[in-house]
Amino acid sequence: MEYYVENIRKGFPHCEPCIFCIDDPLTGTGSGGVEPERILRGYDNWWLVLQPKERRDILVQAAGLLIAKRAITVMTEATPEEFGEIIAISDDASGTLCAAVGTTYTGQFRGGFSEGSEAGQSVPHAHYHLLPVSLEDPPEMKIGAGIGGAFGALRTLRMEKSE
Repeated sequence: MEYYVENIRKGFPHCEPCIFCIDDPLTGTGSGGVEPERILRGYDNWWLVLQPKERRDILVQAAGLLIAKRAITVMTEATPEEFGEIIAISDDASGTLCAAVGTTYTGQFRGGFSEGSEAGQSVPHAHYHLLPVSLEDPPEMKIGAGIGGAFGALRTLRMEKSE
C-alpha cells in the first residue's frame, strides 16, 4: 500500500491500515473494521459497503459507502479515473444497497464526501457516502433532507457518542 504523508495538512498523518482498508472481501479488513457481510460488491476502484444499522436508522434504510480500494486518505487523492467511476457506478450501487436491505430503489440517490478532519471526515481513508432513496423510506428521510441533512444527522450521532 502507498502512504501519503502530505495529508498532515488535512488533519491526518497518512493513510495507515485502517478500518476501511479491505484486503480480502471474504474475511473483511486486516484490522477488522468492516464485517464481511457488509461488503456487498467490488468495482474496479471501490468497495461497496453497507453502513451499520445504527447509521442507517438515522440516514436512509439503504445507506452505504463507496470505499477506495487504494490506501488514499482523502478524495482529492483519487485519480480522475477513480473519481469518474463513482458517477458511473452510483446508480448500480444504489440498487444493490436497496436490494441488500429489502427496499425498492426509486432510481434516485444522494452522495457526497467530507475532505479532511475539520470538514467532518472521521476515517482517514477516502470514501463516498451513498444514500439511495427507496419507496419505503419515511417522508422525513426523503423530502428536503438532501446530503446536508444526512451529514447533519451523522454529526449529531458523533457528538452524542463523544459526550
